[in-house]
Amino acid sequence: MLRSLNHGTPCYDRGHFAFVPPIRFYVPKNFDAEAVLARAYAKLEKPRKVPPTHAARANYFCDLLLNKATYLRDKSKAANPFVSLKVEYLQEDGVLDEVRQALITEGVVELDPKYVVGEHSMGYRLMPEFRQPVPPRRVEYTAGRIYKLFRASRERDRRHFSDVHRYLESWLKKVTIDLDGATRAILMTPRFAEKSRADLLLRNCAMIDAKDIYTSVCRYGRLHGSAGALAREPREYIRIAGQPLVGIDVRNSQPLLLGLVIAEQRLYGSSAIDPEQFVQGGDLYAPARRYVNLPAGWRDALLPDELKYLELCEAGQLYEHVQSLTKHRDSGNDGREWVKARMQTYLYGEDERGDVRSTSPIRIPFTNEFPHVADVLRAAKRTKHSALPVLLQNIEAEIVLNRVCRRLMTDHRNVPPVPVHDSIYTTPEHESLVRKLMTEAFEDVGLKVKLK
Repeated sequence: MLRSLNHGTPCYDRGHFAFVPPIRFYVPKNFDAEAVLARAYAKLEKPRKVPPTHAARANYFCDLLLNKATYLRDKSKAANPFVSLKVEYLQEDGVLDEVRQALITEGVVELDPKYVVGEHSMGYRLMPEFRQPVPPRRVEYTAGRIYKLFRASRERDRRHFSDVHRYLESWLKKVTIDLDGATRAILMTPRFAEKSRADLLLRNCAMIDAKDIYTSVCRYGRLHGSAGALAREPREYIRIAGQPLVGIDVRNSQPLLLGLVIAEQRLYGSSAIDPEQFVQGGDLYAPARRYVNLPAGWRDALLPDELKYLELCEAGQLYEHVQSLTKHRDSGNDGREWVKARMQTYLYGEDERGDVRSTSPIRIPFTNEFPHVADVLRAAKRTKHSALPVLLQNIEAEIVLNRVCRRLMTDHRNVPPVPVHDSIYTTPEHESLVRKLMTEAFEDVGLKVKLK
């Protein structure tokens, strides 16, 4: 049987020595799965010992809640939102009902029992005692059912990796981090405490420090990994070959790419975006091709307010312009951030059906300034509102990953790229080259771009 071991150590399996990469979970430092389950199982009508597989499932469940909460805490108004999980999903991934119930009974996990069939699953979150801003504890497995489940899951995640994804993964594996510096940056940043994000960021830093570089490609074509999940402050402490990295970021990137969607609708009369086109498998970037291969002169099809919107995005001034139309016109950068946050809700939220968007302070000034852009937004989201941001992410990935990073892979293999959605991090000596390639890639699809 395989024994638990450190990453990179060979072990004896089926008559020969082989390298078996472990599966790692990151759990709260004060969480002891065996002790918690032992207390819970001792209280059963028929007390029993804790099977080893149950402790592994408890560790996985806590890791899952930390991982999924990373995304939710950025998007939710609540500092500690519940993570909605289907029971079937948990059972498929090896979380038994009795393990989940034991964690709830012993005060490790809190349950939100509200659910709506077909709409909303029950929610879970770690109790405050287990959400402390301290580095997590790492547990490893190289045997057992939980190990087999995760190895199989990660192999499935890699089925749709293209050559450029594998190339980028090879660079991500070379990323290191100044863990002490990153930890200080996280603990000293007030907004992480306000959003209760410190524990999640510390988890990602611990993964990078342990060389636990797990990458995946979502069905929208974006590459995800621990480095990309870091906020700006701790990201300053990641290194490649001991060198710090600099980020080249596109200003107003998602609103800018909306310009291509507007042009496509003006040229071809399209309306709602088909959400079924984003099915994982085959060419992930096929949906984006319709928008990045528009005919020359496509700007001539835009109406005056649409052209003004596009030019503001290209200058990186959209948020500032919309800010000037609101009561926050004199609030400086704070007002810009206020506008940016509400623009995301307005542009990509549900259409106006009495929801939060209908009372957004951004909606009226934006609609008055860009009436035809607002019409395109409503039409694009008619079938399913989430299809629009998904399409914009797909276009972004086509340009940044499948074009810029592919150029690096083909012509500049010595240049380290660490992509983070619409930005690319590289070493200072290669910054000018990456800037040049990004500018050219956007020009190739007819867009001017403002980099920062």
